[in-house]
Amino acid sequence: MRSLRFGTALALLVSAALVSCAKKEPPPPEPTAVPVPTVAPTPVPFKVTSIDLGKSIGDDKKIKDAAATFGRKDTIYAAV
Repeated sequence: MRSLRFGTALALLVSAALVSCAKKEPPPPEPTAVPVPTVAPTPVPFKVTSIDLGKSIGDDKKIKDAAATFGRKDTIYAAV
């Protein structure tokens, strides 16, 4: 009788150890949101209305003194 209790207790202990050491499956990953495609705005046609030429520019990046004639070594600045 004593060996029957010991065997039952041992079997119960082994089965409890196996159940507690079993690998648990990780939870499934959260579903990711599908990005909504955005529509690009239609580009506005590019149009040049004027071009200013000069020998120097100011702090505001505009032609300081407009010029129509330039020498060989002059630096030409153009503002569109």
